[in-house]
Amino acid sequence: MRAATIVAVLVCAWLLAGPAPLPPLGTGYLDYPITAQDEAVYSHAAIAMVESGDWSTPTFLGRFFLYKPPLLYWLSGASAKLFGVSAWSLRLPSILAAALTAGLVFVWVRREAKSQWRAAVAVLLLAMSPLYTELGRRNMTDSLVMACIVSGAWFLARGSPLHAVSVCIAAGILAKSVAGLIPAIVMGLWWAASVERPPLKRVVLVAALGFLIAAPWFIYQWETHRRWFEAEFIGVELLAYGASAPPQTSQEAAPLFYARRLWEQDRILCLAFLASLPALIQALRRRRSNSAVALGSALAVMAAAVLAYQYRNATYLLPVLPLMAIAAGTHAPVWGLAAAALVGAWGRGVQPPAPANPAIPLLRLAEQYCGMQRGNDLIVIGIADDFSISTLPLAKLRYAIRGAARSAGQVTLDFHRMGIVLTVDEFNDRAGHSNELRAWGLPNDDALGTVISWDSADDLSALMKANPEIDFLFSEGGPPSTETHRTVAARGAASLLFSPHALPRLKPPTRTCKM
Repeated sequence: MRAATIVAVLVCAWLLAGPAPLPPLGTGYLDYPITAQDEAVYSHAAIAMVESGDWSTPTFLGRFFLYKPPLLYWLSGASAKLFGVSAWSLRLPSILAAALTAGLVFVWVRREAKSQWRAAVAVLLLAMSPLYTELGRRNMTDSLVMACIVSGAWFLARGSPLHAVSVCIAAGILAKSVAGLIPAIVMGLWWAASVERPPLKRVVLVAALGFLIAAPWFIYQWETHRRWFEAEFIGVELLAYGASAPPQTSQEAAPLFYARRLWEQDRILCLAFLASLPALIQALRRRRSNSAVALGSALAVMAAAVLAYQYRNATYLLPVLPLMAIAAGTHAPVWGLAAAALVGAWGRGVQPPAPANPAIPLLRLAEQYCGMQRGNDLIVIGIADDFSISTLPLAKLRYAIRGAARSAGQVTLDFHRMGIVLTVDEFNDRAGHSNELRAWGLPNDDALGTVISWDSADDLSALMKANPEIDFLFSEGGPPSTETHRTVAARGAASLLFSPHALPRLKPPTRTCKM
């Protein structure tokens, strides 16, 4: 029995890490037109922890990065510290979390259905999901949250040890803030629906212990970086994205948005789950099975959470997929599983392929530049790389983004007022913009002018003319004519321009330029 579970976990880990090579960190699409930009940012934060030795406060391009709690950065950073910084090591914690979730699916179905073949089918349904395989091997928070939610539901299904749910709550909170409350809410609904329920006091103590375990990091940030913590974590992450209506990538109503993506990406799993619903509903009505109550509670809470969260993103569906696989494995009739496989296989591949991502040629050119070990600052024009270049060991990286100083409609801090975003004129005379960074608690000028706002080709020409010591990497359009820089390489639409004043690296890179 245990050997079969281990095999299921190893097979899923191999499927996630092995056969289909992943694009470099931060490149590619998660749900077109949403790119994997967050993966590059999270990876940069993890690498910064490894290289600086400061594991308490995440940073990105020299500034504090308190948008998300640090569990992912801790785990991927620890993996990079142990195995060396690489795309594989940074992604390893997410791969293991997704594979262990598949192992839980196998154990749950085998225990309840008393059938190893049903358990294997449930894992197969999950492994065939494009969303599971894509997100399960990305260095992003989704895989960790999925593992926390499914683990919490599994402990409830067993009925003991209930205190283990505290760890799931704490890990979920430290991985993705309010999403970590889902195991606690599932436990509350499970308690209300169970026939043989534990004392309410015990359930409350379990939830309180989870919050207590997660609390120290939040208290530390509140005490040491209160202004930034209030503005970014509370103001942007919790309120702007969670409680208000941020800009959307789709104007569909939330139920239609998620139903369509589930059907388009995971129709085999959807059909098997639909076949399981009559038996699952009947089991919930009878309330004789603790497993069915835990599963039904987790499905209900996840559906409500996904629909209630204001920002719509298909990645939020990831924790739903293993729960659907468990329902199919434990309650779907044999004919339902067979029909799902046949109908799903017949209808696969109807989605139009996403267009080629422009980040790849740009990143390859940046990797070539990195290998030259120049000590000059590098300014990347545009963010077609989705910040993937920020994961490379460069001397100093800046981005020049069209209209970045105009923050209207953007859900971010006012980086322009802070001095992190500067106009071309301000950047050319940036020495006087440090005071605001100090007011926000930053100890140095590393974040000063890391983003430069421009509006026209004349701005770029002025930027290059005023900064002959800086190298430039153009990602959109051709570079303006310049007498201060020379083009040394090009790849696709990207072109690399060198300063005539080559500066040596003060410290050679300690890790690879290939991510």
